[in-house]
Amino acid sequence: MQARLSKAQRDRAHEAAFKAQLQSLRLAMPDSPALSAFIRDANGIASDSGVAWQSVTHANPVAGADGVMSIAVGITIKGTYRR
Repeated sequence: MQARLSKAQRDRAHEAAFKAQLQSLRLAMPDSPALSAFIRDANGIASDSGVAWQSVTHANPVAGADGVMSIAVGITIKGTYRR
């Protein structure tokens, strides 16, 4: 028990760093399954259109006035126009 208490006291001394790391991880990971739905929908659109994904880029998350984070996404595709 003494070892556990010592570890808990050391961890508490680093509480601010742990909280900052946790916040960084929260910003990096969506907290809803909407990302997977977006990817499935985008893949379906690409398949239906006869195009292929070339690259996907994203910007860093930006906090809006309402506190909701947004991420700009750029998608490059390759294909031809159907005639």
